[in-house]
Amino acid sequence: MVQSPPLLSAPGSSRSVLECGSPLPLWDHGGNSASSSHFPQNGMYPGLPAGSGFWAYKHAYSSPSQVKRGDVIVFTRVQNERPYIYIWRVVGLPGDTVAAVGESLTVNARPVTRERIREEQSAVVFRERLDGAAYEVAFSESSKQRPPDSTVIVPAGYFFVMGDNRFSAYDSRHFGPIAFDSIIGKKL
Repeated sequence: MVQSPPLLSAPGSSRSVLECGSPLPLWDHGGNSASSSHFPQNGMYPGLPAGSGFWAYKHAYSSPSQVKRGDVIVFTRVQNERPYIYIWRVVGLPGDTVAAVGESLTVNARPVTRERIREEQSAVVFRERLDGAAYEVAFSESSKQRPPDSTVIVPAGYFFVMGDNRFSAYDSRHFGPIAFDSIIGKKL
C-alpha cells in the first residue's frame, strides 16, 4: 500500500496543498481513499527532473478562465481503462490555434520565443517565453522517437498541454487537448 501525503494548507491560505513526488501520490480531500499513479519520469525536465518532488494546490481552479498559459497543472487521463496522473505545462487555452511541429511551437500564428541557454545531459536547454511566462524547455539530441506534429484549435473548456522535455513527453501532441474537468491541481 502506498503511503499518501498529508493534505496541508499553504502558508497564509485556506487552500489545500499536496506534497508530490515520483510516483505521484494523490490523497482525496475527504481522507477516504488513496491511490498512486506514475507520471512520465523525465517529461518535465529540466524544471522537474526525474524523481524530484514538488508542491501543488489541489483543486486550484474554479473555472477554465483561471487557467493561464505557462501554468504547470496536474490532471488525470484514462488510458487503456486505467486512470493516470500527468504533470504538464499549459501552452494553449480554449479557442487558441496551437501548432507544434518538430521543435517549433506557435500559438495563434505567433511563434513562441526561445533563447538557447545551455547544453546538459545530451539536451539543448532553452528559455521559452509565452505570454509573460518564462520557463526552461529541453530538446534531447538522443531522442529516438519524436512526438507527432500537431495543429489543433483548442475547444471551449479544453487546454493544450506539453511537457518541458519536448521530445520525451507523452502530451497533447499525442492525445489532444485535455478537459478542464480533468485538472486536479496546479504546481506551486
